[in-house]
Amino acid sequence: MPRRERRSDKLKRWKRRVSAANKAYERWEERYNCKKLEDYYLGRQWAEDEDKDKYTINLIYPTVEIRKPSLVFHRPVFRVEPRPPFVDEGGSLEAEKARLREDTLQTLIASRPLRFEETTALCVHEAHFRFGVVEVGYAATFIDNPNAGKPMLRDGEEMLLDERGEPVLEPESVPEDERLYLKRIPATRFRVPSNSRNALEENDWVGYYEWRYLADVKADPLLRNTAGLKASARLAGDWDVPEEDSEDEDEAAKARDMVKVWKIWDLRARKRHIFVEGHDKFFLEDEPFDFLPFAALKFHEILDDWYPLPLVFNWTSPQDELNETREMQRVHRRRFYRRYLYLDGSIDEGELQKLETGGDGTYARTNTHPGEALVPVPDAPLDAAVVRNIPLTKEDFREISGISGEQRGVSESQTATQANIINARSMIRENQGRKHVGDWLGRIGFLILRTIEERMTLPFWIRMNTVEAGDIEEKVRVAVVWKEIASGDLGSLNYEVSVDLDALSPVALEAQRSAWVEVMGMLQNPGFVAMLGMSDVILRRTLEFYNIRSEADVLEIQRVAQQMLQMMQQGMGGGGQAAAGETPAVPAAGDILGQLAAQVR
Repeated sequence: MPRRERRSDKLKRWKRRVSAANKAYERWEERYNCKKLEDYYLGRQWAEDEDKDKYTINLIYPTVEIRKPSLVFHRPVFRVEPRPPFVDEGGSLEAEKARLREDTLQTLIASRPLRFEETTALCVHEAHFRFGVVEVGYAATFIDNPNAGKPMLRDGEEMLLDERGEPVLEPESVPEDERLYLKRIPATRFRVPSNSRNALEENDWVGYYEWRYLADVKADPLLRNTAGLKASARLAGDWDVPEEDSEDEDEAAKARDMVKVWKIWDLRARKRHIFVEGHDKFFLEDEPFDFLPFAALKFHEILDDWYPLPLVFNWTSPQDELNETREMQRVHRRRFYRRYLYLDGSIDEGELQKLETGGDGTYARTNTHPGEALVPVPDAPLDAAVVRNIPLTKEDFREISGISGEQRGVSESQTATQANIINARSMIRENQGRKHVGDWLGRIGFLILRTIEERMTLPFWIRMNTVEAGDIEEKVRVAVVWKEIASGDLGSLNYEVSVDLDALSPVALEAQRSAWVEVMGMLQNPGFVAMLGMSDVILRRTLEFYNIRSEADVLEIQRVAQQMLQMMQQGMGGGGQAAAGETPAVPAAGDILGQLAAQVR
């Protein structure tokens, strides 16, 4: 039987792991100049030891801001899809559970305390320079339970039993109020092992640190062994917390009355640990967990490494080239002052002073021919290649960033066809980024639901969308109602959470609206309606080109098309079947739509 590891040795082992992880992160951060990328976005693009009054054309800032509207969202639409074995033939019960989860997510992300939009928007921004991480957490205020130690009852009567058949006892404390929270973990504080892997869940452990006030740590009822803790502690070896006399004033200010707390999730043992630099005991040890509460956003992967390739990294070279070119032009323009050489003795001293201090149009008397007395000093010419280099540099930047001039609001294409081709290619790259964000949001939604199912015990209110299905000719009415539910009402369900990318951003909504208007316009063509009404394949294939894939939308368009086709065949009251040799009268599209509207009303 292996000897049990001492807690002190276990803590030292984790500190060594974190120390190695810190060094791995610092190597990555230095290799890809992450701090420099953030400075470039802010317009600080020249070295500090150089003249600060340098010419800067910041292309990185507008490029990032152009990308963000298609990635940053306003209350995305979540879809919960049941997975086997929770998919039955009818699917009504599972569909009800999935819809309840969707309503729960939509209610929570719209609530101001969760700060869903603000938190995720900051992560999308940070992912351009490093990566973005969101933690989904649970917080509660506990009070003493007056029924502590008594058996728990189901529905107030039946005793609740555990897996061994023993009564489940009431806990010592119960939550008085509870809430979910989203927390952005700064990329500079998030760590993975030095031998990291691309998928977060495949790593041996993950964790992050945060600065907390000493009083808050000691007052936290979930933490132990805090009695001997001191602020601004110092531990010999690889671990140093800045003291007040530290040369790094920013870090020293952070450390005053604060401690550096590390939170570690051991993915191999499925246990969580909390400890502080400079302290020799765990604050929390071997707390079990069922799922990792983090969702990470990365745009470009590096093989066999969790840390990504920062999106902005390859933009800096053409940015530097453009700044240097424009600064060269600026310097050349500013140094172009007219200067002259004069022949000694050919101009009196007083007349020479006129030339030195006089303004434009000043003249002076000379003893010789002017062409011999004064000779202009030629200025070094500016190579024409410098001017020609500017369009090439901008083209390089556009190629690397994938943002065309048309997207910046500047027409750079010679023809409309060329502009459309460039815009289509830019949209392909943009859609890839939207897919990354959509998958990331789906992961956040999944973590929110799992946290509710695993941690929350008190009832909470959600806003439900209840569809009243009446006669097929009637309008579909959607009533918004509030309902109080508990986590147990969600039931057991194996599911996946995704985000409707078409509703991800205002840019996508505008494209979706344009496609819908085009389809509505085509329904006014009787011949087109006839094809849609008679062939399900043609209908679905056509709507796919307009990015209309919702089954409910497809079925509704199909129903309208078939009804219009039926009215066309009946001649809209034109006397039934046409006589032999006569062509049936085809009513105008406006008449058909008018009668359909009258039937719906």
